[in-house]
Amino acid sequence: MNPGLLPPRREAAGTDAPEPGRMPGGTDGTPVPPGGCDGCRRPEPAGPGRRLAGATGWLMPGTVLVLMPKCPACFAAYLTLATGLGISISAAAVMRSSLIVVCLAMLGFLILRLARRRMAAKWR
Repeated sequence: MNPGLLPPRREAAGTDAPEPGRMPGGTDGTPVPPGGCDGCRRPEPAGPGRRLAGATGWLMPGTVLVLMPKCPACFAAYLTLATGLGISISAAAVMRSSLIVVCLAMLGFLILRLARRRMAAKWR
């Protein structure tokens, strides 16, 4: 970075706070709190609701792909039984293909997000 582009730092007289972005303690003698500073604390573990939502994100597309019938006629029959709406075989084929593409895209997104998180955790 070009130091000329950054605004000059303002030093507050009489404060023991370290500069923003620096760990407390060290050269200025400020003690480090027992839990660490706010910038280096790990996030709180996810609660049960967040873990359930994360698991559902993986389970829904996988379950849909596993339970998806192979023939469009069966898909149309299942859709009719579940909703009471009858559709043609050609419409069922398009809906089945679209649902497969959406589920695969969702699983791909989840895999990429997991890989990105693991790479970020590796470099911390």
